[in-house]
Amino acid sequence: MDTVVLGLQWGDEGKGKLCDEMAPGHAAVVRFQGGANAGHTVVRSGVKIALHQMPCGALHAGVRCVIAAGCVVDPVALRAEAEGLGLGPDRLAVSARAQVVPPWYGAIDAAEERLREHGAVGTTGRGIGPAYAAKAGRWGITVGELSDPGARAARLAAVLPWHHRWLGALGLPAPAWPDLDGLGDWLRPYVVDDLAAIAAGRAAGPVLFEGQLGIMRDPDRGLQPAATGASLLPPAALTGPAPRVLGVAKPYVTMVGGGDFPTEAGGPDADVLRELGEEYGATTGRPRRCGWLDLPALRYAARAAGATHLAMQMKLDGLAALGRMPVCVAYSGWDEARGYPLPHEVGRVEPVYEDWGPPADPVALARRIADAVGLPLAYAGTGAARGEAVWPQGRQ
Repeated sequence: MDTVVLGLQWGDEGKGKLCDEMAPGHAAVVRFQGGANAGHTVVRSGVKIALHQMPCGALHAGVRCVIAAGCVVDPVALRAEAEGLGLGPDRLAVSARAQVVPPWYGAIDAAEERLREHGAVGTTGRGIGPAYAAKAGRWGITVGELSDPGARAARLAAVLPWHHRWLGALGLPAPAWPDLDGLGDWLRPYVVDDLAAIAAGRAAGPVLFEGQLGIMRDPDRGLQPAATGASLLPPAALTGPAPRVLGVAKPYVTMVGGGDFPTEAGGPDADVLRELGEEYGATTGRPRRCGWLDLPALRYAARAAGATHLAMQMKLDGLAALGRMPVCVAYSGWDEARGYPLPHEVGRVEPVYEDWGPPADPVALARRIADAVGLPLAYAGTGAARGEAVWPQGRQ
């Protein structure tokens, strides 16, 4: 059976570790959305490795890595990452339909964040939002076009006037793309029809679909406008029948960037969670906002994601040091049967907390959370390294 791994909070739930643990049992690992803003962290032989665009199968010989059509690809960053990991076209496939992130999108990203002022989203500045905006506006460039010299020239001639206007409106210089031909030449052997690549992988074994960010950042089901540009929901068109969907969470909540955060902790509590949990962005190094487990949001995210099982990354150091575990079990005056509050309502909800006491047994706590969400527990990560985990229903 294919498996989809999705975050059920605001990101940074521990999807990278879970995908790294699961990758050896799969023929291929597929990134189906997002770009180089990811920071999926894996610990191998005591060394932390942050994977940005590369699927977590990259660290396992014999596992094919596929970057699918829903992704946006920074070819400069991808080349550096592939070369650093020693991945050639035999291990890495990139969809011809994926959108490209040209070098000037980062400047657009930063300029648009400045215009938002107090409503800034807190993007990574990697040009991801502009790439999805260009895709929707039909002035983007695909990987297939970039890697084909004739198609590249024709497409750039068609869309660069739009890019000039976009940059000019923000007071930014005209677009420049160093080593454009070299990038296209490097990329060409990796370019595939991703559906064909996934089908070939599935013929050899199950496929693992690796999500990025968390459902609460989804542009449709999350909290607009503090959302990402790409759908985070299961890639139904790619997965085939009846996939297992593992929703990943941890026993407290973190968020990078702007947006309402109903259970955000204040002062010393947030500092303890952040320091002991090492809650700093793997891509940007920014400190994450930290808060208490939010069961209404987690139940909503599980429904939105179509999660069939819960996977918990049991990062308990911060909670153990605090000696207590506040859990939001409801919102005051809000009936969950109505659904989840709309984005403009979330900032007004009042969490109702229970103290579940200082956490001791991570697996028992994971089971309690899974019961509260209403999903079977598939996985409880008990440490950062490979193998530090319990699989109540078996590994695959």
